[in-house]
Amino acid sequence: MLRLFSTRFCDSLNTQEELLIAMHTANSLARYIVEIRNVDALFKPLSDDYKTGWLRSIGVDREYIDPYDGYLDIYTVTGLNPLVVACSDASYRLDTYSWDRLPEFGFDTASRMENFLHREAHGKEYIINWLLENAGEQFQLVYYPLVRPITYNNDQSLYRSRVVGYRVYIRDVESSLHEYIHVILRGPVAWQFEGLAEFLSKIVYPYSYIKEYSEGWDYGLGANFFSREAEDEYEELLLERYRRYGE
Repeated sequence: MLRLFSTRFCDSLNTQEELLIAMHTANSLARYIVEIRNVDALFKPLSDDYKTGWLRSIGVDREYIDPYDGYLDIYTVTGLNPLVVACSDASYRLDTYSWDRLPEFGFDTASRMENFLHREAHGKEYIINWLLENAGEQFQLVYYPLVRPITYNNDQSLYRSRVVGYRVYIRDVESSLHEYIHVILRGPVAWQFEGLAEFLSKIVYPYSYIKEYSEGWDYGLGANFFSREAEDEYEELLLERYRRYGE
């Protein structure tokens, strides 16, 4: 909450209680910063030390820890149809004519939207570093440097997800990192990377939604779709797919 992301102030993404918490937190933190520094400090990044000081000023004896570990940069949320969430490397455009479908994208509450964006930023960095370390020159031969942000759209078609240039059409959050890999890895036959995209997004990356399902996380996608007992078997299926298409 101390990061005061813009989603925390959106009526459609929070309960009335959550909106009041956001408002009171913003007011209290702003007063504290003005008192110990100045008004100009409100428009500059605050260190964790200042936030820890604010917590103690209201009687909370604990150290402030960034829940997103620095992987979630500043983003903006605009519009209602489409709902546009823009960050440094991507723009997520969701047609909101069917709000009951937003849980499929992890965008129906402020908390889920923040968790999704954190996973995206951390996941992309993690996968790139893994490829650099394990694939080396081979990765650099096929790596497709991004020169502009990727645009993600929710897709009503029969396709689960697909990629056209820098535009990614996804039907759920689980396929997002998978399609990102298709954007950065280009080759003469695109389907040859299908197994690799599955392998990297669901096995190599340690915080994939598949693992979140098995731990009982609920993103509106069916928390019990993959049980903990089935995880090893599912990884074997993905490994076989990787061997078939990705070698």
